[in-house]
Amino acid sequence: MAEYLLYKCKKCGWEIAAPSEGSDMLMDSIVTYFVCHDYKNVFSRYYDLGTSVEGPVSCPNCKGFHTDNWKPADKCPECGGELENQGLYCLED
Repeated sequence: MAEYLLYKCKKCGWEIAAPSEGSDMLMDSIVTYFVCHDYKNVFSRYYDLGTSVEGPVSCPNCKGFHTDNWKPADKCPECGGELENQGLYCLED
């Protein structure tokens, strides 16, 4: 079971519901979060268990490859502000 927390930027108000480590293992897959430095947003990808990810991941919005793994301890993708944990958002199997 994955626990999603709500994170909100103290500076600009940007928010996201995500696992505390930026990825989580579900029953039959893994969800991983990435930041696109060009689009200035975070997106998730689900992978079947056992799948290995190599090389940069393309952004679903701008199709660019200027991406990195993301976790809530990182800065806000929009303004670089600090993200604050707002508490439990939802649970997912």
